[in-house]
Amino acid sequence: MIAQIQVKYSQGDTLPEIADQLLLKSNTIQKAIAQNRIKLIEPTSFEENSYTQTKSNRSVIDDNTGMGKACSNTIERILASVGGTSATIKFSEQIDLSCAGVLLSLPALLSNGLLIHSQDFKLTNVYYSEEMIFLCLAFLSLLRVKNINQANTIPCGELGRVLGLDRIPEVKTLRNRIARFTQKGNVEEWSAKLSQGWMNANPDLAGVLYIDGHVNIYYGQATTMPKRFVSRIRLCMSGSTDYWVNDKTGQPFFVVSEAINSSMIEQIKTSILPRLEKEVPHQPTEEELLQNPLLHKLMIVYDRECYSVDFFHYLWEKRVAVCTYNKNVKDKWPEEDFIEYETIQEDGTTEKIKLSEKKITLKNNDKQNPKEVTCREIRKLSKSGHQTSILTTNWTLGIVQIGLYMFARWCQENFFKYMTDNFDIDGLVSYKKEIISDTKMLVNPAYRQLDSELKSLNGKLSKQKTLFANITLKDEPEKGKKLERSIAKKAEVHPRN
Repeated sequence: MIAQIQVKYSQGDTLPEIADQLLLKSNTIQKAIAQNRIKLIEPTSFEENSYTQTKSNRSVIDDNTGMGKACSNTIERILASVGGTSATIKFSEQIDLSCAGVLLSLPALLSNGLLIHSQDFKLTNVYYSEEMIFLCLAFLSLLRVKNINQANTIPCGELGRVLGLDRIPEVKTLRNRIARFTQKGNVEEWSAKLSQGWMNANPDLAGVLYIDGHVNIYYGQATTMPKRFVSRIRLCMSGSTDYWVNDKTGQPFFVVSEAINSSMIEQIKTSILPRLEKEVPHQPTEEELLQNPLLHKLMIVYDRECYSVDFFHYLWEKRVAVCTYNKNVKDKWPEEDFIEYETIQEDGTTEKIKLSEKKITLKNNDKQNPKEVTCREIRKLSKSGHQTSILTTNWTLGIVQIGLYMFARWCQENFFKYMTDNFDIDGLVSYKKEIISDTKMLVNPAYRQLDSELKSLNGKLSKQKTLFANITLKDEPEKGKKLERSIAKKAEVHPRN
């Protein structure tokens, strides 16, 4: 009843007329006004388009609305609650409007597809449409509001006028709307559509994917999360791991979350690679792959965490090229083997780097299932004399391009740091408990430790056998002195014998 009185008064009706229409006594309305139960605003106060508003004018309007802070559009709010349409977007001339600078980001948000698939989450009988909620959340994020509770720190009426509304939704409404979105539409499908659109818009960047894991630390008590090593703080903490897939410039395509401590190699095999093979545009056909044995579908770039000859072999069987840093490099190439190249950076500046390349064959240590893969080893010589070794199975790109793609992996590290500091991606961990399959295969940490020690001992044993064989071949024990010398050298290699 109070809302109806406020709406009718804002439309220009007098109090006696309102009393007659609602079958009330005028004294009843007057008494409610005296008790401050009804706040009436003159009709001219709601005509925001009639004059240029200043910050002081807006403060008066926002503080004297009867339905709540800055809820001046009372008519459409009531209509929406009884089955009407969503709020009408209206802009007016404003002076010193707070947060209006975020409108400069609107073209970028729209070009990245923020509202393309918003119809998948369309709701009825709501004042705020799904487009307004999406834009509101995007603007709050750009204003460095790291969680929904902090939305109270932004003047609701000011940001509302930026969106063409009277005010933005309150925190409770935002939380309720997000919950309804997850029930209405499939968020994973929506994310996949956006990723597919970004790849199709940038096919050159989509052909080279950067994959890395980022640990989201969990500080809550609602559930017990598995512990994992967090490299940035060098501690084992409870949390989940997000595996991000980015392009060369650091822009993300999609992210895969994993609650259980599985390896990054396993995650690429089961979740990431099947999706890339399906979504990456402009892949060569099977006929083209058969005609050119050195051609690949796409290339993934990662750090030493996924260094594995078996994994290299697995990827190349699927015609997926890899690019990563070499592991356990102890030898040095002669400096005269390096050639100086001049490269042009993204900003137009030039840089000179010294590179060298060799063709090598890598083999695993599994005698029951031996595998080998032929790849290119590219080394960069720094001014200090340090040699950075890169391994790749990409046979089509030049030596300089391979080096640029590998060193551009730091863009992904910068992305993690920027998003953590400015948008709190670590704080975006879902509080929803999900059932984890009991059949999930995990490696026992004790077995993993023993397997690592066994591989280390096998490597040392193979090295000792090689030294023994070299001594035997070099000093053929035909005479007594040579035999004694050979035995003495073997004793130096393995004193226990």
